[in-house]
Amino acid sequence: MWWVRTDCCGVFCALFTVLLMFFAAFVQTYYVIGPWKGFFSPHLILYLLLVILSAVSHTKCQFTNPGCVPRTMDQDTTEIRTSSGERPRACKHCARLKPNDAHHCSSCERCILRMDHHCPWVNNCVAMFNQKYFLQFLLYTGCQCLFCLVSLSSRFFYCSKQPYPVDDNGRIIRSGSAFDDFYKHAFNGEDPMCNPSPIDVLLCVLNFIEAILFGLFTFIMLFDQVSAIFSNTPYIDQIKHKKGAKKQRYECLVDVFGEPFSVSWFFPTPLTKQMQQNCIVMSNHYG
Repeated sequence: MWWVRTDCCGVFCALFTVLLMFFAAFVQTYYVIGPWKGFFSPHLILYLLLVILSAVSHTKCQFTNPGCVPRTMDQDTTEIRTSSGERPRACKHCARLKPNDAHHCSSCERCILRMDHHCPWVNNCVAMFNQKYFLQFLLYTGCQCLFCLVSLSSRFFYCSKQPYPVDDNGRIIRSGSAFDDFYKHAFNGEDPMCNPSPIDVLLCVLNFIEAILFGLFTFIMLFDQVSAIFSNTPYIDQIKHKKGAKKQRYECLVDVFGEPFSVSWFFPTPLTKQMQQNCIVMSNHYG
């Protein structure tokens, strides 16, 4: 199993990301959606599905080999030449032959094929083999944050309007069967959703702040990733003012997902054979 252990900051950030994800799930389940809509409601099932997809995508992105140049390339390198007949360049950090589309990552301590950047939030390089999982992680995490913002805002507006009569103590005044049928969720004349405990308020406020900050961050990162993919120029190449070959946007997406468009684009499925074949070709391409 691939795991970067040398980057302490990355290990902490990746663990912190998972904890934040499950903190939000805890608050939404036990303090917002569960008590309001029901613990087996479609709303909660949808939200927990987003959590599971996001967590699995994050795990796959973190523990998948991002696309390291195979160590087998170290063997019998004397006869390897570029298209112009020259000796291929060697990486100045690891002293191994460096394919044309590879960059050295100091955190992973390896040369990585089609590397975009090293992300501390997944404690791994985002590159050829795991960029698909990174995109899925950003998409589902952003949707989680949006879901939290909507549910918390809905709870606030629902309680602030108070569409039912209350007495001086804020308790619901019951007035007939129609009222009882409509407000079955009331307990002893008081709506529990609109009478939160101090810990309920604190957790919901923290969840709201988390949703804003990480929602903005993930959607901005997602937009940045998609832009880099469409331009066929990874972020690290953009820094070095390099440009990739022009391709159709759909072809660029197929390169990332390893197959033509299908439902598996939206799920953290295993790498395709086409992706593995592309890796072999790129590992032997020295310009």
